[in-house]
Amino acid sequence: MAARDDWLPAQHVTSLPPPPPPRPPPPHRVNEISRLTAEQRPLERVPILTARGAPGRQNVHDDERSGSPVTATDNAAVAAVRNVVEADRRVTIDEIMIRLPPGIEIRRSSIGTIMSDVLNFLKVCTRWVPRLLLENHKQQRMEAARAFLEMHQRDGDQLFSRIVTGDESWVHHSTPETKRQSMVWKKPEESAPKKGEGDRAAQKLFAKFKNGDLDLEDTPRSGRPSEFDEEHLKALLKEDGCQTTRVLYWEMFERNATVNKDLYIAQLHRVDEAIQQKKPDRQGQIILLHDNARPHVAQVVKAALQELEWEVLQHPPYSPDLAPTDYHLFRSMSNHMRGTTFDDEEDLKTWLNNFFDTGPGDFWRNGINKLVERWEDVVNKNGEYIID
Repeated sequence: MAARDDWLPAQHVTSLPPPPPPRPPPPHRVNEISRLTAEQRPLERVPILTARGAPGRQNVHDDERSGSPVTATDNAAVAAVRNVVEADRRVTIDEIMIRLPPGIEIRRSSIGTIMSDVLNFLKVCTRWVPRLLLENHKQQRMEAARAFLEMHQRDGDQLFSRIVTGDESWVHHSTPETKRQSMVWKKPEESAPKKGEGDRAAQKLFAKFKNGDLDLEDTPRSGRPSEFDEEHLKALLKEDGCQTTRVLYWEMFERNATVNKDLYIAQLHRVDEAIQQKKPDRQGQIILLHDNARPHVAQVVKAALQELEWEVLQHPPYSPDLAPTDYHLFRSMSNHMRGTTFDDEEDLKTWLNNFFDTGPGDFWRNGINKLVERWEDVVNKNGEYIID
């Protein structure tokens, strides 16, 4: 019997395509990777390695590829960036790109990487200091530091019980709180809180008007009575002469009062009376630490100190970082007053009286005891300011 193809015309005879070749078995790369330990193989990259792996290969690192090599952090680029920054420490990233020499072409992000990861530079703000110290100022600070440390090495911590320090500071009827102090938590759908000036005073005036009191003058107030136990203080001083529970003396000047030599001498005598009452065993052993303000160094003031038989501790000029009243007392007082508004001077005086009388005993002691640490810092920093 004839084949089926013979029944068709010649022009319709076609041949079928050959069958595809058999699929080769999968490479042994999967088996090789499966034998690696968990510490040697990154599991998330196994599919990629399987797809492009070759039989018998065990290296899991990328091969070198053709193309332009990475030159963003080569020695020439790093040196060029360093030279630009050292010439001007205030230069910005964009300015660095402009000032790079010809032949150094790197991206902006690469400059940031060089600055932070290679050169270890950080962009910081300038810190305010009382004065740009000259070399003679630094030398005076180091001499005073060495003199104090010698006294402390000779007398020990008993030196602190002899030191009396004082200064003047401005206080305001309204001290706004800092942005950090006014920070609050809020939800995304909430708006930031707002506050107005003088809200407390306005609320008090409205309360007076509501009660029928239309007088704008403040009524006299007696203030908070002192609850200090004088006998308790004497017992503490007898037990440990370094202890104290409040300041020896403080006063609030009248408005527009100027601290001159006559007023300062009167203050010194009032402090001496307070010492006789509160530290009678320290009479004649006082070491005064005050700054070099003009009223403090006048000749009549020096004569008054000799009459009181007080020794004066050397204090270098332009050095508030070495005065306990500045770096400890007034700083703490200013922080406590943040966000507080006082209606009048009597209200302010009551607040100050409460601050001085209710402070813990170790608060005053710590301010004096820090002197040793700060004087040592001055020596170690070659007379530079202590920034804290």
